[in-house]
Amino acid sequence: SIGVDNTFFNAGGGIQITQSIPSIEFRGEAEATFNESSSLLVGMDLISGLYTFDAQLPFSLSNVANFDPLAERDPIGFDGAGYYSSPDMYFQGTFHPLKDKDRWTIYPGMRFSLIQVNDNENSVPLMQAIGYDPRLSTRFGITENSSIKAGVGQYTQTPQPFETWRPEGS
Repeated sequence: SIGVDNTFFNAGGGIQITQSIPSIEFRGEAEATFNESSSLLVGMDLISGLYTFDAQLPFSLSNVANFDPLAERDPIGFDGAGYYSSPDMYFQGTFHPLKDKDRWTIYPGMRFSLIQVNDNENSVPLMQAIGYDPRLSTRFGITENSSIKAGVGQYTQTPQPFETWRPEGS
């Protein structure tokens, strides 16, 4: 898939954040069926893209501790541009513990993410993280037309580019 996320935030003309994140995602999956009651889905996502952002504040970050709302101050702005990538591998099992396969299904899963955010002006990554995300969901059929579904899991998300920006650029 291909997409672009554009964000614009303006609070009274003093605080402005603008960002653009075009991205591309590739997905590949393979499924193995072991018997009538169990199967395993193995997949890989590759999410990658560029980013640009611009942030304007009506005050300097170095003066926040001694902030005087009546004092004159110079606005500060910072911007950045770079790229990010996140190859993710995932596994999802499907188990039908009852003879009536439509009655109860259990889906255990695990996702592994390697997230890297880079700045165009620095060869050192701004952020690298590894995510281990276990997940478990289940569906239990009450009647032919209704069921109860529940799930729990841990989910890793790449931060927004301006959240990884550092003034020293390292």
